[in-house]
Amino acid sequence: MGNSFTTRASSPALLGKPLDPCFKWTIHNFTAVLERGAMPINSAPFHFAGHKWFMCVSPSHRESFAVTPYVALSLGLSIRSLDFEPDYTVVAEFVLAIYNYSNGLYYGCEARYSFYVNNTNSTIEYLMPLKALLKSPDFVVNDCCVFGVEILKVDVFPREKKPVVVQKKAPTVQNLFIQKNGFITRTCTLTMSNFLELNLEHCVPSSPFEIEGHKWYFAVYPRGDQYSTSFLSLYLCMDASDKLPPKSGKLVELSLSIVDQKHGKHYTKKSPAFIVFAGECRWGWSNFIPLSIFRDTSCGYLVRSCCIIKAEMTVIGSSNGGENLADGLMN
Repeated sequence: MGNSFTTRASSPALLGKPLDPCFKWTIHNFTAVLERGAMPINSAPFHFAGHKWFMCVSPSHRESFAVTPYVALSLGLSIRSLDFEPDYTVVAEFVLAIYNYSNGLYYGCEARYSFYVNNTNSTIEYLMPLKALLKSPDFVVNDCCVFGVEILKVDVFPREKKPVVVQKKAPTVQNLFIQKNGFITRTCTLTMSNFLELNLEHCVPSSPFEIEGHKWYFAVYPRGDQYSTSFLSLYLCMDASDKLPPKSGKLVELSLSIVDQKHGKHYTKKSPAFIVFAGECRWGWSNFIPLSIFRDTSCGYLVRSCCIIKAEMTVIGSSNGGENLADGLMN
């Protein structure tokens, strides 16, 4: 389990030793996130200790019935990271922190968390009240905040798996630039008229389509991927042939739907966070829709052999730095 605190501090704690981050993330135009509804933001993935990780910044997190919003951090693990099988658990000890411009030190907290297939995001760690952050000349400069992650230890269970060695290396550095205006939402609809004739045991990729000048495609697992056998799995993927500059990405607000062809009540899931697509990667849901519901003819999601999938996405920023070839799962 991650650390949890019943009493929230008014400012983050100075760490007992200098932070040696494996990942540094600068968010430019930080207040623009608040204007978009203050949704959490997932970084582009970074590679460390044999796994793919990503950082999540929640700029205005509230506990149930709480009044004061806090800036909070968490760490995520890609389920398709190196050798991460469905029956394995990855236990990590790590530090999540924010950079203090005034003294050049990081402030934050240490946590421990067990990651597994259906639990790929750590417990929320609270840094400080949002109001205090916005007023601080120490943590926000020119509307920019810098966040860091140091991974201290990684254990993988069951024990017959080779131990993970945490080796120090130069940190992965990412910069996220959030737009303040000019957002454009794009929608793409894909009709699969021969759904029942497809090879239901494997991934079914759609033909590529273009949104905002980049190529995308849907990845559908009609009987679920390796992490789910009773659900249809659905992902939106950035095409490997897309000619994005190296280590660049797009910050996207995303929703995926399976269209109800009878009643107009579409089955929709919206990403719980703004997500960075970078390089050849995908984001979506292993447990998108129960197969029992999808195949129920009265629901209208599968009519004869026809299934209609829709993606709605808004590009709200751009990213540079980081690494490619990653996957994300949203629970």
